[in-house]
Amino acid sequence: MSTPPEPDLLQRFTAAWRPPPGPVTLLLSGGGDSTALFLLLQESGHKFSCLHFHHGGTSAFPAEAEAFC
Repeated sequence: MSTPPEPDLLQRFTAAWRPPPGPVTLLLSGGGDSTALFLLLQESGHKFSCLHFHHGGTSAFPAEAEAFC
């Protein structure tokens, strides 16, 4: 994938995030925000699953994002 998040960001995320009592599912669109959250969750060691979220549209982004995810 890409580079892990900066240690300071990972520490702040881990300190602030309180996982819900049940399973965590990340809707991953391939955009910057959901990809950053994916990397933070992955590096923090929290168990989670992903579903690709397709925003739609006519540009090349939806197809490229789906392939990326």
